[in-house]
Amino acid sequence: KIVRSLQPGANIAICGPDIRWVGNEAGEARESEYCVVPECLTKAETIEKSSQHGEKDAEKLLKITSKDEDLGSRKVLKKNAFLKWYPAEVDVSIRKGWFASKDNESTVKSAKKLFDIYLNSVGNNSFLLLNIPPDNRGVISKKETKVLKNLGKKIKEITANPVYEKNFGELKKTDGYLEFNFGRPTKLKYCILKEDIRKSQRVEKFDLYLLKENGKYKKAYSGTVIGMQKIIPLSGEVTGTALVIRQSRSTPILEHIGFYE
Repeated sequence: KIVRSLQPGANIAICGPDIRWVGNEAGEARESEYCVVPECLTKAETIEKSSQHGEKDAEKLLKITSKDEDLGSRKVLKKNAFLKWYPAEVDVSIRKGWFASKDNESTVKSAKKLFDIYLNSVGNNSFLLLNIPPDNRGVISKKETKVLKNLGKKIKEITANPVYEKNFGELKKTDGYLEFNFGRPTKLKYCILKEDIRKSQRVEKFDLYLLKENGKYKKAYSGTVIGMQKIIPLSGEVTGTALVIRQSRSTPILEHIGFYE
């Protein structure tokens, strides 16, 4: 109530009413991380905590919990009368534990590991909360500072060399198959897809193909949800690509498609 009155534009996370806990603290998101989920998930942890009979009895009161693998498929949604836009937040610490000490100094994650977590969260229709604990002087360690600088560099490199970028909007029924010709051999590193989430999350299944110099397409990636953002790592020299949307809840609305070398 205090947050709503003093900061009405703020989002309340970590099992709050606005942003959903992904269900673990290991920096892992689901393969299909939906934003539209059963409304009862907003109360899942509250019910479990308030149960007087322990965790097992609390689970009996819940149709679904934040740790379930499937939170947003059609099968799950049709069993729930009320739905909510409730995107996931991936929580993880840069080191073992949430507080700094000499005992966990050696457990600081590498920039490569954090980058993988970034791709699996921010690049997988989720938010990322990266815990970076200061020491008892209020100082971030030099080791962590170096790691974070390298992480920032890796993130910037994703979109540093665009080959093709376009904002699409609502696709027609005939646009479920999109081709992109680059006009030259290109060593692709990433593809970024974004839906216009102002119109909800729609895409449920898609395939990405790479056009080789021999004129033949090769499937590079099969995905499910896109949502806020899907970052797909790629490799190999190609002359073009094709995006095939296999299944969608109503007509897909793609805010952005980008390919980067």
